[in-house]
Amino acid sequence: MHSMLADTLAAAFVVDAGLEIVLWTAGMADVTSIPAEETLGKKLDALPFVSEETRGAAHVAIASLLISSSLRLPPVRARARVAR
Repeated sequence: MHSMLADTLAAAFVVDAGLEIVLWTAGMADVTSIPAEETLGKKLDALPFVSEETRGAAHVAIASLLISSSLRLPPVRARARVAR
């Protein structure tokens, strides 16, 4: 599944709880000109389009956005398979 997502042309990325990039799609590589190999495992706020001077503020802003967004989402629950 991870490989299928990574190959998509949609510009998307996934970060973990520490804001480290765990998925950078082909679409993101295309629009940013930054290949996945250069982003995976790096902090989101360490990417070249975030300046050294604004890194701390960027980290706080991104983290607060993700935290506030996750609080509004309903929990995802696994559904039992029903035999047909």
